[in-house]
Amino acid sequence: MRFNMGSFDRLFRLVVAAIIAYLFFTGQISGVTGTVLIVLAGIFAATSFVGVCPLYLPFGISTIKKKLPMNKNSTIVDVRTRDEYQSGHVANSINIPLQELSARLNEVKNLPQPLVLCCASGVRSARATTLLKNAGLECQNGGSWMEVNTALQN
Repeated sequence: MRFNMGSFDRLFRLVVAAIIAYLFFTGQISGVTGTVLIVLAGIFAATSFVGVCPLYLPFGISTIKKKLPMNKNSTIVDVRTRDEYQSGHVANSINIPLQELSARLNEVKNLPQPLVLCCASGVRSARATTLLKNAGLECQNGGSWMEVNTALQN
């Protein structure tokens, strides 16, 4: 199983678990609420130690900082709609909406690889990544366009 929790996420969960444990064992929370919260604290601590949150898996969520395969030949493809793209995008990215991706596959194959795909949240770019990998292209889901923008600036 791949890790899907970054250091901040893991630390945050441990701090929340410690606070809940403190409140529970000092008697400040009790009863059903206390029991539910102490179980939640245990789950937070366990997921922090193993670095995997099972709730993230079905949605492809990861809080690990992405190391994008960027080089001078990389191409950033934003799969949001044209209107979304116009409202803000990564500089020098190309907009190919997800619904047009299959029809424009030959165009995409001619782009310099690796491709880094992005959208608003990472869901559409995950679907686009699967589609393009199945077509034999070298690509990676960059997540949201803002995450890609941040990764490029660091």
